[in-house]
Amino acid sequence: MDWRIALATVTMIAGSGALVVVTQDALIEDQPPTTAATGGDTGNPSSAAPRSTPSGTPSASAPPPPAGELSLLDAKRVDDDESRFTAGPLTVDTRSYEQVLYNHPGCAYLEPISETYQVDRKYGTFDAEVGLGDDTTTEARVRFTVLADGVVRHTETAALGQIVPFEADITGAFRIEIRTQVMENPNCKGTVYGAWIDPVVTP
Repeated sequence: MDWRIALATVTMIAGSGALVVVTQDALIEDQPPTTAATGGDTGNPSSAAPRSTPSGTPSASAPPPPAGELSLLDAKRVDDDESRFTAGPLTVDTRSYEQVLYNHPGCAYLEPISETYQVDRKYGTFDAEVGLGDDTTTEARVRFTVLADGVVRHTETAALGQIVPFEADITGAFRIEIRTQVMENPNCKGTVYGAWIDPVVTP
């Protein structure tokens, strides 16, 4: 802003007694106030602007997706020796099934036939159906058992001509074991086929 101040000079003209007023404008420039530096480069306008914060902050890596359904026919056996169960098709109660684990449990009250599988705590439920293959030649009854880390989780018993649903909670199990054992077969007569039909573990 410009400020103009009129300066008056008074002069008396000699001999006439008259006064002559002469004015003169003086220009005073309004200077902007000076701001003292406070440790930064105040001459650069951008230096006063706030620094931007990165918007793409990396997030923690997502956990792996849960494991899907796994058939015991494809599961890893703990024992590398020959499997104690045969994997393949079998007819049970006049119906043909493709995904079956079966064996010959032997005489009554003998040690059960078992197989152990590695599941690494990825699964929560064991599902199957159990029964006896139609080629069984005796009226024996067979006990089917699932264990998780050595603890019995579920047991069912089946006879020829029966198909029994089987479900066991295996939550947190590192390994699971399936067992078949003949409960009734007097004099060890005939042949018994204890069958796990479509055995799977699911999360």
